[in-house]
Amino acid sequence: MYRRSFSLLSLVVAACFLGRPPECDDGEHEEHGECVDDDTAPKETPVKVEYPDYTTDDDDDTDYTTDDDDDDTSPPITTTTPTEFTTWTGTESLDMSLDAAPDDPIDCHLVWATHGERVVPPVCNGCEFQFDIDFTFDAKESSDNGELPRCSGMDIDLSVRWGWYPLRGLLGYEIGGEVYGMYGSYADRRITYGYGYADYPYGDEYVTYLNAGEATLQ
Repeated sequence: MYRRSFSLLSLVVAACFLGRPPECDDGEHEEHGECVDDDTAPKETPVKVEYPDYTTDDDDDTDYTTDDDDDDTSPPITTTTPTEFTTWTGTESLDMSLDAAPDDPIDCHLVWATHGERVVPPVCNGCEFQFDIDFTFDAKESSDNGELPRCSGMDIDLSVRWGWYPLRGLLGYEIGGEVYGMYGSYADRRITYGYGYADYPYGDEYVTYLNAGEATLQ
């Protein structure tokens, strides 16, 4: 094994000779390192560029549109935002209980009918859609055994503005840039959501607090 060495001067001289184009006589030109006659050089063929014909709209204006009129204005461009749904129809329930045993009956089961109108455009950061929703208490579907004071006074109507935040999987609202709400899922114009726990051990008792809802978007 050996290493061939070159002096710096020999490298410079070689580069000068190898990189120098040949000196051609009159009537010749250099091509690929050789001198060739000028009359043998390939002739460049001009390229014909085809431009589209913008004058087939049968009118006398210059706006290049097929609006069949004689003014110089194109027809207005209209943009529409497709609205897949505009209304919310669903129910929400709240179960609360403080029991001595896990299998004891729920103290209160409260139900609301929910109806909403879509907010367009939504006024929330990061939400896919937003609704103004009215909650109407449904006394016929609700029950209360009177044993849990916390259930008292919950039979009311209310209104909320909720947005669906797909990246977080949350249905809720914003306060100071923070999103508060319930985890849920949305698919095929149907949204379900919920929060809470059932028969959670708390000392010698079991606590239930389950909030759940579902809605169809139309």
